[in-house]
Amino acid sequence: MILCTVFALCACGDEIIPNANRIEGQYVGVLQTTSLTDGEVFTDTGVQFSLSTASATTMTLTMHNTHFVAMMPRLTMQAAGITNQMVNFEHILTGPEGGIVPTIGDIKYPKYIITNLTGKRIVSADKDGAGALSLTFNCRGYLVEYVGVTK
Repeated sequence: MILCTVFALCACGDEIIPNANRIEGQYVGVLQTTSLTDGEVFTDTGVQFSLSTASATTMTLTMHNTHFVAMMPRLTMQAAGITNQMVNFEHILTGPEGGIVPTIGDIKYPKYIITNLTGKRIVSADKDGAGALSLTFNCRGYLVEYVGVTK
């Protein structure tokens, strides 16, 4: 009886998402940024990204120890609110129309808004099979492209 009461109290209000904040994929890959003003290209290898479930239809991207240009310090950034639509074994990822304000720690950085985010996450039908992630977005005058495989 007490357990039912606790569950009823918790179930009121916000929707309970059983897999919220669960890591759905960890990837290692190549990040390439291209300046939209002068075409200069920066490439970094061994870049780690991860995706976690935020709600039934959205995910949060974590970019671990990442930098988009050589002079940028390596930071761990998060981009929340990415729509995830499953089609067969592919997850189609899209950012909201107004863009995503990234966070570093608990601090939001609206100056570095992420726009035009699109991507695809491929999940193997095999439980132990490899997966892949590809993402493209714009950030502060740069086109950012990432391709990674599960680690």
